[in-house]
Amino acid sequence: MSMSNTEKTVKGIHRNTRRKFSTEEKKGGLDGLENQGRASRRHWNRIPGSVRRLVVEMALDRSDLTPRELVWHITDTHDYFVSESSVYRILKAHDLITTPQLQRRLG
Repeated sequence: MSMSNTEKTVKGIHRNTRRKFSTEEKKGGLDGLENQGRASRRHWNRIPGSVRRLVVEMALDRSDLTPRELVWHITDTHDYFVSESSVYRILKAHDLITTPQLQRRLG
């Protein structure tokens, strides 16, 4: 079995990678080898930024509510469900959650 010139020049590259390059070159010539970029990194279950902002705004406005009560309030008034754990993570990321042990020591 003989190797083409392209295969000889890329001898140190894995066979699957060479095949991919060869296929791309056949499809689009040298332009086919150009970097095409990656697919979107957006996750299907990511909470939208607008909802994150809403959670933070509601937590600041209603600081008397626990994350569980805040979930109920958001679901009831804004017709959007977000889990208690997600609300907790959002609030913790914005330093709006303090641990009960710390509150007892300070209080």
